[in-house]
Formats: sequence, structure tokens, C-alpha cells
Amino acid sequence: MKLRLFFLIILVGCGSRERPKVRDVLSYADPIVDTLLAGLDEGKYQKFSRYFDAQMRRALNSNSFMQLRQQIINRVGRYQSRQFDRIGTKGEFIAVIYKCQFENDLVTIRVVFRQEDPNHRVTGLWFTSPRLNR
Repeated sequence: MKLRLFFLIILVGCGSRERPKVRDVLSYADPIVDTLLAGLDEGKYQKFSRYFDAQMRRALNSNSFMQLRQQIINRVGRYQSRQFDRIGTKGEFIAVIYKCQFENDLVTIRVVFRQEDPNHRVTGLWFTSPRLNR
């Protein structure tokens, strides 16, 4: 019985993920988000989507990008600055949350990565604010 319990503890311990260090995550997330936001501001889909995984590229193609960009500009204005807020993990995913100042509103941006992806491709992206949610 003791041997089984010891073996189970070892298996459970080996299966757990270590919480990523904020500075390690920001070392790749910050430049990716800066490129994404610059592409949004400039209206350049190639720049905006440079770090998207294949599924994100299908979900947010160049036509969808132009609609999203127009909606953001019409409701909250142009992008001005960003500040890191927090990271969260769920399963295999890391969500990096930023508070971004646009001309007319503070927008929360959530950018999601897979923890095990060495290329740090964006696998999820959300923009939320009171004006965007109308």
C-alpha cells in the first residue's frame, strides 16, 4: 500500500505544470503585443497577425481584421499606450492581460499562448471595454 501511494505521488508530481515566471512570459509577450498593436494602428494585417497560429489566422482573416479595426477606431479611437496587468494560466494556456489606453477608452486586451509552444504563437485574442461591448 505504501509503495502504491508513493508511486501515485510521484506520478501526480511529474504531471503538474510549474507556474510560468512573469518576466519570462513578458520577454516574449511584450514584443508580440507591441507588433500586434502597431499592425492594428497602421491597418496592416500582415503585421497584426505575424505571430498568430494557423487557427487564429483562419478565425481572424484580413477581412475580419479590417472590420475589427474599424469597430475599434469608431468606438474607442486610436491606440496610444499599454500597461501589463497580469497573467493567468489554465491547462496548457497562458493568458497575458494588458490595460491599453485608446483615445476614448481604456481597453483590456487578453492575448493567449500555449505554454508548450516554443514559437509563442498567439492562439487567442480579445479586446474588451465598456464602449466596445455596446
